[in-house]
Amino acid sequence: LIQSVCRKIVYNEDGGAVRSYLEKGSIDWQSLKDLLFYHDVVPLFYLALKDYEGLIPQPVYQYFTAGYYRTIADNLGKDKEYHDIYCLFEEEGIPLVPIKGMALLNDIYKESFARPMTDIDILVREADIVKACHILRDMGYEKDLLGLKESYWLEKQCHLEFFKRRNGERPRMVE
Repeated sequence: LIQSVCRKIVYNEDGGAVRSYLEKGSIDWQSLKDLLFYHDVVPLFYLALKDYEGLIPQPVYQYFTAGYYRTIADNLGKDKEYHDIYCLFEEEGIPLVPIKGMALLNDIYKESFARPMTDIDILVREADIVKACHILRDMGYEKDLLGLKESYWLEKQCHLEFFKRRNGERPRMVE
């Protein structure tokens, strides 16, 4: 089933193989849920399986649906946060480039916003790091050096991590 769903997603296959696996009914749904959760692909599988609701046990289908909508809501929040950061950086003359998930979200996944993301990754010029850090701090972000020196992160890892704590929600992270 997983291979068939992946082929449907990647190669835009018609889903006949997916339907066939679902109709056989010999799927270990708990193991599937565990694998999809572990690899953080529940929302993508929802998109591939949403037309087969009648062939999926209702609690499993609800799990897929909830994971999809949770990801959409989370990504909408990250997208808004990215745009807020972009506008503030632009006001200060700091060019930035979204990379990894954020770049893909607005290009490849803009129709569904279903790509799971952990953080907002941006690239700035080395000369702008100090100003960028001040802007993020003013937005409520805290630098997290994980007990190491900032020079280590800048010289060896070429990035810094920032967290914004939010009441009762997972903190936002910018790298």
